[in-house]
Amino acid sequence: MRTFIIGFIMILTGLVFGVTLTEISLRTFMPELAQKQTTVETGYITNLTTKSDAELNEHGFREADALTGLQADSWIALGGSTAFGVGVDADKRFSEEFETLTGQKVYNAAQVGMDADMKAELAAIEKLEPAAQKVVYVIDLGLPPHVLLGRDAPEGLNPKQSFIDSLVLKQVLTGQSAPVEQKIEAWSLEDADAYAKKVARTFVKYRTVNEHFIVLVAPSRGHSFENSYGATHRNNQKIVTDALRRHQGIYAVDLSYLAKMDYADQSMLYSDDARLNEKGHSLLANGFLKQFETFSTWKSFDELTPEEQEQVREDMRRTQEEEAQKRAQNPF
Repeated sequence: MRTFIIGFIMILTGLVFGVTLTEISLRTFMPELAQKQTTVETGYITNLTTKSDAELNEHGFREADALTGLQADSWIALGGSTAFGVGVDADKRFSEEFETLTGQKVYNAAQVGMDADMKAELAAIEKLEPAAQKVVYVIDLGLPPHVLLGRDAPEGLNPKQSFIDSLVLKQVLTGQSAPVEQKIEAWSLEDADAYAKKVARTFVKYRTVNEHFIVLVAPSRGHSFENSYGATHRNNQKIVTDALRRHQGIYAVDLSYLAKMDYADQSMLYSDDARLNEKGHSLLANGFLKQFETFSTWKSFDELTPEEQEQVREDMRRTQEEEAQKRAQNPF
C-alpha cells in the first residue's frame, strides 16, 4: 500500500509539473492564447468604476466658471460620470454646447463616483447656494438598473472564469473557448416606478415651473442592437422614461428618438467602453435644446385650436402605426 501511495504521489507530482511547464511555455511563446476570453457585447457601460483625472475647481466640480456668474435663469447640470463628461474634453460636454447654442449659462456640477446617489449629487451644489434656479439631470441607461437603484449586483450577472477554463492548455486541447456569455438586467415596472419616485422626491423644489427641471434619458449603446439585448434595452428606455413622465413637473426627454433620427449608425455616439463620446454629448445638448425651445411655445391640448388638436391626434395615430409596423417587421 505504501508503495502504491508513493507511486501515486510521484505520478501526480509529475503530472502537475508537466502541466505547469506546458502552461508556462505556451504563455511565453504563444502569448496571444493567454488573452482573456471575450465577452458578448451587452450595450452596458463596461467599466463602472472609471474615475477621472480631470481638473476640478475649489468646489470639487469640473468647471472653470465661477458660481458668481450665475443668474436665476441659469442652469445647474447634475448627474454622474456621463454628465461629468468622463472621456470627453470639458469644452465638448453637452453643457458647454448648450451654452454656445443658447447663450444661457450652465454650471456643470456633475460628479464621478456617487453611485447614482441623487441626494448627494444635489447636496454638493446646494450647499454653495448658487443663484441658478433651473436643473437639467442626466440619466444614462448605459448603467445597469442595480447601479442606478443603488443596489448590489445580482448574483451571476457577470460570470467569472474558473481556474480550469483560464488554462491556455485547455484552449489548445479543446479549441478556442466560446465567448463568455453575460446576463443583462431588465427594468421591472416596480423598479422603474421606485426610481422615478426617488427622482421626484429629490428634485421636488425644481418641479414647480415647467422648465425648472428637465431630465435627459440617454439610451445605452445596446439600444440599437438587433437582438434580444437590444430589445431589452429599448424596453428599459421606455419603462424608465414613462415612469418619470407620470410625475407632474418632470420633463423627461427620451433621447433615443433623436439618436434614430440623426444617426444611421448609432454606435458613433459611444466610445469603446460604451460611454457617450463627443457626438453623444451633442445628442444630449440637442435634446436639451429641443425641450427648452418647446417650453417657449408650449400650449396645453385644451389651448390648441380644433384644427391643431386634430393634427395632434393624426400625428399620434401615424406614430402608433409606424411603431406597430416596425415591431411586426422586427420583433426584437
